[in-house]
Amino acid sequence: MKKIAVSLLCFFYLSNLNFSQVFGFYRTDSITVIDNILAANDTLTFAWSGGLSQSEFSDIDLDLDGILDMFVFDRVGHRFLLLKNLGIPNTISYKGHFTDYNSFPGMQDWVLLEDYDGDGKKDIFHYWNGGISVYKNISTVGTVQFSLTKSQLKSNYVPLTLVLYVSPADIPSIADIDLDGDLDILTYGFSTGCMEFHKNLSMETYGNADSLLFIKQTDNWGLYREGVSLYDIDLTDTCDTGRHTGSTSLAIDMDGDLDKDLIVGGAGGSNMAYLRNGGNTTFAQMDFVDVAFPQNNISTLPVNLSLFPAAYYLDVNNDGKEDLIVGNNATGTSETATSIWRFKNQGTTSNPDFKFQQNDFLQDEMIELGEGAFPALFDYNRDGLTDLAIGNVNYFAANGQIAVLRNMGSASQPVFELINLDMGSVSTQTIKNVTPTFGDMDGDGDVDMIVGETTGYIHYYENTAPVLPNQPAQFVLTTTQYFNIKENSFSAPFIIDLNMDGKMDIVCGGRLGKLNYYENTGSTAAPNFSNVPTISNLGGVSTVDPNFSSSGYSVPWFFMDNGKLELFLGSYSGKIYHYTDIYDGSNNIQPNFTWVSGVVAYYKDGIRSAVTVGDFNNDLYPDMIYGNLGGGVDLLYGQFASIGIEEVLNQPNEFLVYPNPGEDESMIYIRTKEEINFPLDIAIYDLSGRLVKHLKEFNIHQGISVHELSNGLYIFELRYQYTLVSKLKFIKQ
Repeated sequence: MKKIAVSLLCFFYLSNLNFSQVFGFYRTDSITVIDNILAANDTLTFAWSGGLSQSEFSDIDLDLDGILDMFVFDRVGHRFLLLKNLGIPNTISYKGHFTDYNSFPGMQDWVLLEDYDGDGKKDIFHYWNGGISVYKNISTVGTVQFSLTKSQLKSNYVPLTLVLYVSPADIPSIADIDLDGDLDILTYGFSTGCMEFHKNLSMETYGNADSLLFIKQTDNWGLYREGVSLYDIDLTDTCDTGRHTGSTSLAIDMDGDLDKDLIVGGAGGSNMAYLRNGGNTTFAQMDFVDVAFPQNNISTLPVNLSLFPAAYYLDVNNDGKEDLIVGNNATGTSETATSIWRFKNQGTTSNPDFKFQQNDFLQDEMIELGEGAFPALFDYNRDGLTDLAIGNVNYFAANGQIAVLRNMGSASQPVFELINLDMGSVSTQTIKNVTPTFGDMDGDGDVDMIVGETTGYIHYYENTAPVLPNQPAQFVLTTTQYFNIKENSFSAPFIIDLNMDGKMDIVCGGRLGKLNYYENTGSTAAPNFSNVPTISNLGGVSTVDPNFSSSGYSVPWFFMDNGKLELFLGSYSGKIYHYTDIYDGSNNIQPNFTWVSGVVAYYKDGIRSAVTVGDFNNDLYPDMIYGNLGGGVDLLYGQFASIGIEEVLNQPNEFLVYPNPGEDESMIYIRTKEEINFPLDIAIYDLSGRLVKHLKEFNIHQGISVHELSNGLYIFELRYQYTLVSKLKFIKQ
């Protein structure tokens, strides 16, 4: 495998509030990562892709080149991954694709891409509020774009037309079940173990497939009932009893007779069941069950994920035959680092024959640490180069650990080598949510380590290695519950001489989303701390997003920029919080730090974020590594940004709102000729001058719902820091 370099995406600003001269970040995978633990000298193809845990798979032609690329949605943090398919025959040949992320809408729980209108472009079906939301793919060459078609699909339940119900825990089947040319939907009924068939009447009504008109044709498609587990499947036509705790389904033709068979997974088991359809395309009747699928003379290893597997059918090795990919559908209760099973199709698409290949598909090509990733930069082996440590929540059914990636390159061209998954044998301490920080706590000239964890205590690991050049650190647990310092829970410490007296202090984040400062009142060689914070709620910062949770899970990282100390905070919501003005003019710690409302606060790739900042390529701009609960990390390089707010203000007529007019189910967007990446204040007024909607600190890459607005003309006022940027007219019809 070879290193894949990707250029630009996720560009956002970070700097002083005047925005005239700023530096920005762009997401990249240009630093090579080599795995020397699981495979000798294995260069990871998409190391910086953020990890995968509970993953869902679809294919999509992103650039309309005729080659299907891959879309992976992860339930953990509702994040997704785009992979470009190089199309090499008989080869898995994906690379990271960091463009087009902003083209996709916000999605949650489950996402399936299917072409409902027959135009050859995959559309988006995803869970929303007890049903299914649909976005039409309106992409053109060079532009990926989706338009909201249905905020919620409805179906005629006879006699009432209601929201087509799908559980957020389930994965429905969206396929042409009756082979009439349009997409139908199979989904388990509410609190039953039987499969509902919602027939699409588009072809019958309009003669084409471009509509989404459904009727519930039966509440017992296939004439079977799923009981408490997949080992309890009753091939009868009775659906008056049964229990449904969650199921996944994949409708494909397994035996070449054209009708759809089923591969199902259950919330209460580790297996998948194959149900053969002995009926036909108009009348389904399951007549055979294999509860240890797949098993045959070729494949001897059936699916065995700890809980709630889900199957997906797509060609991942460019041989023209769809393969079987099985992911874990249960967040927090099943495998994370080895949660994606790949079965190669050795048969045909119409009569597949699946053989097990691996249990870490894609994950073996990325930095994948199970659940959670809390990165921290330090010099591991005293060679003057920046190395990387990453703590985690845990590996499934194991304890938290700290991985080490040693820089075997240079200061301007780093190459990280994964050399240790359990630095300091932290796993023997039986703790989770391990968050490391490094600094010389005993004045002997090397870096020691303090880790935070779930209980809120912090623990001290002394570096006992000789203080010599090129000497790897040897961390030994010296003190548990260090000076009895304890946060409410989920402690996240950072070692820093905050009061600039030459002694290392501790700043600690935690679940409450605030920071506490613990001053070192001892000496450089013999530190001393009180377990009562010297300053509670340091800087008045908070990472609590009330629209997301009452918890904040703050993870601090202080860094120097142009001689000034600044602060980044990871958070539960996944946003990055940026604060400046740590000191006043006399270098006293400010009671309230200044929050920078740049789009760095809107960058997120999942939840439970943690960041570390340094200059990886010696270009004098800060770079960033971003961890998330999915168990992986993103790499973001800093660079000079030329577009500032002044340029936008000088072009007030360059903004537009589309689609305009918009309809009741439309998601509308604000765009401008010059790409901007800072938040705006958007006030929406009706013709009477009444304020009907107000969006504060709004990232214009997000869509705006107009569902609650009545039909009519509206005025949009766009402001930046109280300065009017533009006025726009919008019609809802």
